[in-house]
Amino acid sequence: MASDLPFYKTVIAGGLAGAIEISVMYPTDVAKTRAQLSTTRTTMLRTFGEILRSEGPLGLYRGVLSPIMAEAPKRATKFAANEEFKHLLSSADGSLPSYRACTLDMRVHVCVCAFVRLCSVCICAFVCNTWDCVRQMVAKEGVLSVYNGIFAHICRNSAWNGTYFAAIGTVRNWFPSKPDDSHAKVLSKKFLSGLVGGMIGVVFATPFDVVKSRLQNQLPGQERIYTGVFSSLKRILATEGLSALYKGFFPRLVRLGPGGGIMIVAFDFFSNLLRPL
Repeated sequence: MASDLPFYKTVIAGGLAGAIEISVMYPTDVAKTRAQLSTTRTTMLRTFGEILRSEGPLGLYRGVLSPIMAEAPKRATKFAANEEFKHLLSSADGSLPSYRACTLDMRVHVCVCAFVRLCSVCICAFVCNTWDCVRQMVAKEGVLSVYNGIFAHICRNSAWNGTYFAAIGTVRNWFPSKPDDSHAKVLSKKFLSGLVGGMIGVVFATPFDVVKSRLQNQLPGQERIYTGVFSSLKRILATEGLSALYKGFFPRLVRLGPGGGIMIVAFDFFSNLLRPL
């Protein structure tokens, strides 16, 4: 994507692209997390309405500072690791088959998950208006308690990003850019590849995201109903049905479908802006 850029410029481009995607799409993430933690059926529009009535417009951006602050170092690690693994997994002719792109990004996100874990806990705490629970977790259960659900986080990110980048490569092969394409047409193809990749990724990652939210939302001193990733998946499936594993699916689809397209276009924009003339 930007392999000809120096490392520090890749960091800047990725961080700016991530901040823009979050700023545009964050309200859907708030609605998604609220829906996942709800024990009753709800919709994204209803959740938006409830937040606006009770908390005002700023309620839709509760906790936004945490993911924005995490984006620059997260993208720095992601893009650097992505380039290193890409060289190792590319074929002799320099191409990267879709199945290798999938395994590549799974490896990348195992590398970055531990680093961004604390910020993810903070997001859930802000969204649910229970920031004090983070301090309580550290005081009562130790610093490592903020890493509750780390394996679910790795599973979610690996599932989404693996299928996301594999789908991007596939869509780009289906609709390759041509020399006579206008700039708008090139950008639309890139957005389409990111959109399709994001939507496919959501299908595979949402059950792990539900489990992650449930694991994170268990307060100190409470009985831990959810423990491991797969035991939690089994419990939710048995007690609430398959639909519960896709709670918040539509808000997440709205966030990560267009969000995936925005990320690709924004990263391309900033990469070109930082590239020497």
